Formats: sequence, C-alpha cells, structure tokens
Amino acid sequence: MIKQKKYFLLLISIITWIGLIAQFGLMLSHRELSLAESIIRFFSYFTILTNLLVAITSTILLMNKKSAAFNFFSAPSILTAITVYIVIVGIIFNILLRPILNMQFAATLVSDILHVITPALFLIFWLMFVPKNGLQMKSVFGWLIYPVLYMIYTLIHGALTHFYPYPFIDINRLGYE
Repeated sequence: MIKQKKYFLLLISIITWIGLIAQFGLMLSHRELSLAESIIRFFSYFTILTNLLVAITSTILLMNKKSAAFNFFSAPSILTAITVYIVIVGIIFNILLRPILNMQFAATLVSDILHVITPALFLIFWLMFVPKNGLQMKSVFGWLIYPVLYMIYTLIHGALTHFYPYPFIDINRLGYE
C-alpha cells in the first residue's frame, strides 16, 4: 500500500507540475501585457493557485522527509481541505466555464490536466490513502481561510486593476450587489 501511495503521489506530482508549467508557457506565448502583469494575472486564478497547492503537497508527501512541511501537508484535515479546493476547481470549471470557452487543442489539453485530471487524481488519492477517522465538522471553518483570502485578494486586485479572473466575480460587469 505504501508503494501504491508513492506511485500515485508521483503521478499526481508529475501531471500537475506539467500542467502548471505548460499553462504558464501558453500564457507567456500569448501575452499582450507586460511580463510582470502577466505573471501577476497568472497567479490570480484560483485554478492555478490550487493546482500549485496540489503539486507542492504531492511533492512534499512524495519526499516523505519528516519536516514541518511534511507534518502539515500530511495531516488528514489539510489533505481533505486541499481535496475540497481542487474538486471545486473541477466542478466550477466544467459547469460554468467550459461551456463559454473556445480553446484550441493545446489549451484544451492543458486545461483538462488542471481542471479534470488533477482534481480526479487527487480525489482518488484522498479516497484511497487519507485516513477519514478524526475528521471533524469544526475543521470546515479553518478550511475557509484560503478561499476567503483568495476572494479578498481578487476583489482588492480587481478594484485596483479592473481585472477579475472569472466572469462570475467580474465586478466591472456584475457590480457589487
């Protein structure tokens, strides 16, 4: 079971890092903004940040070195929170965004890595390898810190630059109401 877990983490790590690097490359090859603004916008997507969180988590767990980072990312509550985040990435993209996007082959392939494959693999990892005993409903409040901070950043960044990464939080178009 330990070898299966390692192989699964290796698969998640490799696929997610490839997806992130490929998405960054696509963004750079089609950029119309300055390099600095393009990089800031790249890291303004919940999808990118959450896939980065999955990539870092799987890489740290794969190394299996006892450290503060390993202890933090191997905690069932933390792994559950990350699983919820990445599954939400997949659900929101596939329900709300996929129907309105018109992507070419490379962009579609990379998008599927970040919005379908990584969420599915991490969910399977969680189902197979993360202990569920000890998980408590009161942990949900702690899990909300990341999405709430993301939303605060997005609203502040958007107010300053008029850039909102997703149409469903585009205050320019929707207003604050």
